[in-house]
Amino acid sequence: MTASALAMNRRGALAALGGGLLAGLLPRPAEATAVAPTAPEAAQVFGAQGGLDAGFWLAAFDGEGRRRISLPLPARGHDTAIDPSGRRAVIVARRPGRFALAVDLASGALEREIAAAPGRHFYGHAVFSPDGALLYTTENDYEAGLGKIGVRDATDGFRWLGELPSHGVGPHQLALLSDGETLVVANGGIRTHPDQGRRKLNLETMEPSLVRLERGSGKLVAARTLPPWYHQLSIRHIAVDAADRVAVAMQHEGLLEDRVPMVAIDRSEDGGDGDLALLRAPAPVERRMRNYCGSVCLDSGERVMAVSHPRGGQTTFWSWPEGEYLSRIEVLDGCGLAPAAEAGRFWISNGRGELILHDATADAAAPQTIAVDEGRYWDNHLTFLAGRP
Repeated sequence: MTASALAMNRRGALAALGGGLLAGLLPRPAEATAVAPTAPEAAQVFGAQGGLDAGFWLAAFDGEGRRRISLPLPARGHDTAIDPSGRRAVIVARRPGRFALAVDLASGALEREIAAAPGRHFYGHAVFSPDGALLYTTENDYEAGLGKIGVRDATDGFRWLGELPSHGVGPHQLALLSDGETLVVANGGIRTHPDQGRRKLNLETMEPSLVRLERGSGKLVAARTLPPWYHQLSIRHIAVDAADRVAVAMQHEGLLEDRVPMVAIDRSEDGGDGDLALLRAPAPVERRMRNYCGSVCLDSGERVMAVSHPRGGQTTFWSWPEGEYLSRIEVLDGCGLAPAAEAGRFWISNGRGELILHDATADAAAPQTIAVDEGRYWDNHLTFLAGRP
């Protein structure tokens, strides 16, 4: 990875200070320990939590509903990336946060504090390279209003190496494709600035996109867009299957009474530009979405797609890769989604502290509550880590 490929600049030297910029804000490693011994063979579900009174955590539960990790956070976390070895995780701050934490999964202890570079903040998502050597994070160059993909050396204290263009505004979730070299990035199209909190500054001129880019050079490979009349559909969350088809969940920034498609698929295989395939559900189901999707994932068998709609209190299920609407279940304030080990089953979390397991392929199956975390609520996302043999 060359300096020219990553557009190295003087911010790198400052960002390399990393944890020093956050000293005093974050819990010390001695305070951030696993609640119970974490057996490497135990499957676990990870997610950010908040306290009903105060406090924020990274939490992990096993399949029996037992808490395995409880790591205090300085503010709201968003999503968790797990390295290919399954031994380390990085939890990233919710926009416009400027912290991320690397966690040793065997002990549950804080390994490293990671700070955003000057002039940048995180968008809550990250992904490791296939060998675990690099960490990629979606970030905002907030003075220029441009999306960036930060690149850090995970073998050297997450030292800042440089950045790639996201080829859009407001990059949110990202993922690697099967070649291990192509990143797919959801550019939400919304410009923000930390001086104005979470205010959205360009709703009339939004240009969301789903792009594919080379992780080595940053070169744009392909860009998927929406028809002009759907320009306020913010492309936010994605899931990728083994054939590099991409599931897309969106958030509409227009009027609540607008009835718009909230879910899409990029089935393209030719690498060219084009539009996304927009999916429709029955009108009563779409109205219950309240123009908002919180998360999207595919089951482990890649036959079912799940999409959460926390504002509408429901989770919907769709055939994959056909994209036909299948069913829905009621989940009050349910947002986090992750595939369970068994095909057709999903982990779901909600704002009541409940961790739920649901089989979307079983007729009339009722969601099963595996754990209720009294005094805490689950935040936006879940990540599943299969047990190691």
